[in-house]
Parts: sequence; structure tokens; C-alpha cells
Amino acid sequence: MEDWLTPEELIDQLTSEAMAGRMVLLVGDDAETVSRRLGSVVEQLIDFGVELVRVDALHSHSAADVLADLADMMGIELEQIPLALKIRGQTGNPILLVMDNAECLGADARAALADLGRSSENGLGVVYGGERDAEAPLLSSGVPLALILEAATDVAVVDVDEELPCPRKQPGSRAQRGQMLRFVPWRHVGAVVGLTLLVWLFWPAGEVAPDVRILNLPETPREVVVEPREVPVTTAPSPDLSEAEAELVELEIVDPQVSESKPAPAPETATISAAVEPVTESASKPAVAAPAPPLAPPALSGMAAELGYRNEDWLLAQSGEQWVLQVAAAGSEDGARSLLDRMGRERAAYYRARRGDRLVFVVVAGPWASREQALSGRERLPADLRQQGPFPRQMGTVQGEIAAMR
Repeated sequence: MEDWLTPEELIDQLTSEAMAGRMVLLVGDDAETVSRRLGSVVEQLIDFGVELVRVDALHSHSAADVLADLADMMGIELEQIPLALKIRGQTGNPILLVMDNAECLGADARAALADLGRSSENGLGVVYGGERDAEAPLLSSGVPLALILEAATDVAVVDVDEELPCPRKQPGSRAQRGQMLRFVPWRHVGAVVGLTLLVWLFWPAGEVAPDVRILNLPETPREVVVEPREVPVTTAPSPDLSEAEAELVELEIVDPQVSESKPAPAPETATISAAVEPVTESASKPAVAAPAPPLAPPALSGMAAELGYRNEDWLLAQSGEQWVLQVAAAGSEDGARSLLDRMGRERAAYYRARRGDRLVFVVVAGPWASREQALSGRERLPADLRQQGPFPRQMGTVQGEIAAMR
């Protein structure tokens, strides 16, 4: 049997047979040459993007080792290998196995590969490589070899005194590659070496100090806060009112932040009544006349009313771990505020919610740190509200209901 093919033609022939799902054998007198040809086959198959298993029978020579490698490659159990290979054969997508030192393959492994070769319907392509004495055991085990090729010797054999586990190995015939499981891809190594040379040639000789410039950024102007000063207000009682009524003077409360953004309209201004003593003006200065205060102060409304009552914004600002008592659900905002007046504005709040198709204003008391404290807080409510059965709720659920309305 003579090798009439060039090394490139030999590799192409082995590759095409394996990709067709057939089993082929490459033998030679020089083990290093056979291993090099198998490495070239592996490299070419990888370039084609096939699924491949590389096995060295010098170390994995039993059926259990070979089948375990195949199962790991396909990600299946051992008993599923025959069916999986048959499906791959029917779909034209065989698994490829490249095995070196085939003369060291055990009898059970040869029998298992023979069965897979016959039953997989070209779902397993195998390239065996080894010495000339590997041919007879494979054929006697029934391995369906479609092609047997011979690799011509192109390198000298290096002899070393190393005892190998395979009984049919000649001393020193494969000493340099006894522990190698995969062939080194020399084209990839060459590409890495070339890239390293390019980086070394074009890398600057010395380190260049980075050009660092310090930019003077404009300073951010500081915000100046001017504290409002109290301005004395001089008032005079109306001559038409009694002395008791003249002691009630309305003082206007203006929020500095609101007044800076936009002036608050007159109806939205919250007023409080304070008792002051009549002021006696000096005879040398004329008295400043002030408008007579109304007999009954106007009701809170709009922004001023919200500042006087705890509502949704206040509830959202609280910790969700606190507890409140749900007291009642009023049909109008005025009704809710009326309940807060009875319970104490500093101990209650209200928020909007929906009960079916109706918009209601839920009144809650609190908050308290725990549910037990909230239950004890029912004793502080008016008697008629206690009889309505207020129940505790965690602040987080109230906040969730408020968020759903927005």
C-alpha cells in the first residue's frame, strides 16, 4: 500500500470522508508523521465549524472512555448516544471523532465503535490514526472502514528510553507527543507571533507624558438667603365697634417661598385672630387707619386649607412601617375636615380614595409605631367615632392607595 497523495490531498481526503459520516484509517511507519497529519485534519475540520471530539487511545482506550467523551460532546446520557447519532446521520450533521494511537484501542472500544458505525446511518465520522498494526484489529472487530491511507515519512524518529503503556508501541516511537491530547494549531500560533511583532515594532520607544491641562471653571454663585424681618403693624380700632371687638385684629400669614414665586390671591390667604392691646398713637403723628375686621373670619380653603389639615402629601412623607386607625370615609372634603377638627388636626389626616364608583375622603388617626399602639389609640377618639369600629392599617397600604389615585 503506497501513498500517492500529497500531504494536502491526503488531509482533504480524510476530511471529506469524515464529514460524510464514514470511518477511515491513516497508518504509517512514523508515528510523528501520522500525528501531524491528524492534527492538520482536526485544524481543517475546526475551520469548517463541525462538532469534533479528539481522543488519544494511548490514554482513553476503553469503551467507557470513548462513549463518555461522545456523551459530553453532545450533552446527553450514555444510553441516548445511538439514537442521537442516528438522528444526526438522517439530518446530515454527523459528530466527528479523531482518534490517535488506534493500535492501543481496547477490544470493547473497537466493538462499541463498530456497532455505532453500523447503526448511526452515517451519524458518526471517525478518522483513526496509528501504526500499521492498527488495521487488523479494527477490521477483525467489524469496524466499517471506508478508506485506508498511508502517510509517508517526512521527519526523523527521535529515540528515547521511555516505556509506554501500549504493548505494541516501539520504544521511543512517539516520545515527544505521548502526553499531547490535541494537535497544536500552528497557523493560529503564527498569527499570534506576527501580531506580537507588529505591536513590538510600532509601540513608541518611550513613555509620552499625557498632556494635562487645568481648566478654571467658573464658580457657582452661592445662594443668598435673606431672613424676613418682622415689621411692626400699627392698627387702630374702628370707632364703630365695641371695645371687645376692637381687641380682635386679623394678622395675615404669608409664606415667603410662595410670595416669591407668585403672589397668593386674597381668598387663599390664611388668617388668624390674635388679641392685642389698643395702641395709643403719639399726638405729633397722625394715626394710621386700618380697615375694620370682619365679624366672622372666612373658612379655610385652597392652599391655606391644605396647610391647616394633614392630607395626602403629609401621609406620603411618613414611614410605611407606621400604623394608623381608619376612622371613617366622608362623602366630601368638608366632611373630612370637620372630622379632623373634632379629632384634632395634629392627630389625624385624610386622603382621597374610591369605593366602587364613588369618590370618598378617608379619615385616619395617628400615626403610631406599632399595631398594638394603634389599637390602644382608639380610646382617645370621640365616643361616637369609637362606636363605628375604627381598625388599624399599616401606613404602607394607605400610601399605596394614594399612589393608585394619582
